[in-house]
Parts: sequence; structure tokens; C-alpha cells
Amino acid sequence: MKKSWIVLLVLIIEFILMFGSVLGVRINEVMADPNQCPDVDCEYIEIYTENPINLTNWNINTTNQDYDFDFYLEDYLIITRDKEVFLSNFSVDEEKVMELSGISLVNDKESVFLFDNNSELIDDFTYEDTTPGISWQYCSGEWIERNPTPSSSNNCSINNENGNNNQNEGDPPIYLEVDWDDEEIVNGDEFKIKVRAFNLKDETYDLKIWIEFKGNDTIISDRYDDEKEEWKSGKYYIYEFFQGPGNETEYAKLRIIDNYETFFGRGKIFFKLKDYEEDNENIDILKIKEEEEEQENIKNNIESKKSESIQSSSITGDVIKLGVSEVVEQTEDIKTQKNIIYESKTEQIRKYAVYGFSVLCVFICVLLIFKKLK
Repeated sequence: MKKSWIVLLVLIIEFILMFGSVLGVRINEVMADPNQCPDVDCEYIEIYTENPINLTNWNINTTNQDYDFDFYLEDYLIITRDKEVFLSNFSVDEEKVMELSGISLVNDKESVFLFDNNSELIDDFTYEDTTPGISWQYCSGEWIERNPTPSSSNNCSINNENGNNNQNEGDPPIYLEVDWDDEEIVNGDEFKIKVRAFNLKDETYDLKIWIEFKGNDTIISDRYDDEKEEWKSGKYYIYEFFQGPGNETEYAKLRIIDNYETFFGRGKIFFKLKDYEEDNENIDILKIKEEEEEQENIKNNIESKKSESIQSSSITGDVIKLGVSEVVEQTEDIKTQKNIIYESKTEQIRKYAVYGFSVLCVFICVLLIFKKLK
């Protein structure tokens, strides 16, 4: 009998824990009309749980759509239509984002339903209309419009007004300045950009910094993620880049991506704090291949001059004439002999002709002397 009571008690506890976990899951935020990117790509539904739970075969349902999904939920889950576009516009851990390619939300009169794997309704939310760039957020049993906070705590502050970028009247404006060494901005090399933030509040700030072609909105740079020790596209935010309050200076490491390894010239560097307006400046990119070619040419010229110098220094002033191979063969050790002259056949004929003429003259003189003595 005691064993039966123990089994029953265990079952009750498991049911309470399971039911409590399900009750902790809710629709937490809905963005139907984003202005950061095209509506259809960046609209999202955020689900939140107070306790980790497996959402295998759960279902998200809107007025005209019905999708089953699987996800192990630890805290936040963002459901969106285009994960890549969403991540390029919101500072969110990509592991907390799930893509449902057909999901979309209308800007007015929409209902969202969340069902568990037993088709039981867990939560629902209906809105009448939306404000561009502002999301609906769950705050203590009520839904209010606030600046978007995907994958983070909802902004339930009463004093926060729509669209004010968390900046109260009378506060000095928060703004950024960037600086760099022109000689270090070389295509093919990593380079650092100094980013200075002014008038920060006592909170963390995410930064996005990237380079585009001049007059073109194509992103051509990567930025380094120190936390994960890997390169990521410049379209992603760097999490918690600044920690306020006051003025802060940090460095971001960038590089031009491989697809644009031949690019050089004038570009634009953009920088933006999450939920604040972006700014940009012109930046000049040097071409590393041109510098390498220039260095190679300089090296070749130096080697060529060295070679010429060595050749000229080996000439001692003796005239060396090309001769037949027999002359070289007859020399046992040409390196140990000095002032050796190699003669061509023509030179040899000229020399021996002189010798012959001299002998002939001596012979004639001898004959004349001999005749005179007779």
C-alpha cells in the first residue's frame, strides 16, 4: 500500500513539474511591422519559457497559417521568415532563431496561437494594429508597444515612449566617432578601427560596423568575433561592445572579404549602435597585390644590380679574348694563373706573321754580311 502511495506521489510531482513548465511557456513579443528591413523578412514571434522545455511537435498558428516546429527552448525562441536577414538587422544569438520560410504577419487585426504537442492551447495574443518599427511586448499580464527587444527582457518601463531610442529629454545625445590609420587599411590584411562612444548610459550596447562600396550597399567586410574567435559578416552585431556609463573607446577588427580581394579605392565605413541611428564616413582601401608587385620589382632590381656589380668587380683590367677550346684545355689551373690572354686564330696569324717577317729580315741581313765578306 505504501508503494502505491509513493508511485502516485511521484506521478503527481512529475505532472506538476510538467504542467508548471508548460505554464511557463508564453508568447512574449510580436513584431508585425519592422522598419529595419522589409516586413516579410524581419517580422517575428518571440516565445519565452521560465524553465527549459522540449518543444517537439509544437505548433504556431496565425490567422491564415499553421506551422509545426521542433525546438529545445531554454529561454527565448525567435520565429521569423528569413533567419539571415533577421540576424543582419537584430543583435541576437543565431542559435535562438528559427526560420519558418512561409510565416508572415499582417499589420492590423492578427491573432497568434501557441499549441503544445497534444494540440492544447498554451497561449494566444491578438492585436488590432501596429506602429512601424515598434513591437508588441508582454508585460505583467498586459501587452504594450515598445522598441523591439528580441531575445532579451521586454522593455516594460512606464516612462519609455515609442520610438525615442531610450533617450530622455535633457540627456546629452549618444553618438559614435571612428578613427583609423590610413596606412593600415590594406585589402588582404586585418585592420583595427577605433570606435569611441559618448554619453553612454549605465548599460551594455551592441555595435554593428561594416564597409560598403562607394555608392553601393553591398557589404564587403567581415568583423572578428573575439568571444567565439571567428570571423563573421559585417552585417552582424558585436554583442556588448560597450559598457556604459560615460564615454568609452574600443577597437573593432575588420577585413575585406575574399570575394572582393581585388577591390581598392574609396569605400564607406558604417557604424551603428543597436536601436540608434547609423552613421558613416569615407574610407580608402589600399590594394595589397599592387604593394606586393612593387616590392617584388624593387627586390628584382636590387638583385639585378648586385649581379651586375659582382660581374664588373671580377674584371681586373686584363683584356680577355675568346679563344679556341684547346687553349683552355692546355691550362691546368686557369684560376691560379694571372694575366692570361686568350687569342683568336686571327690574332695568332697576325702575331706569327710579325715573327716570320722579323726572321726574314735577319736572314737577309746575314746574307748581305756574308756576301760583303767574300
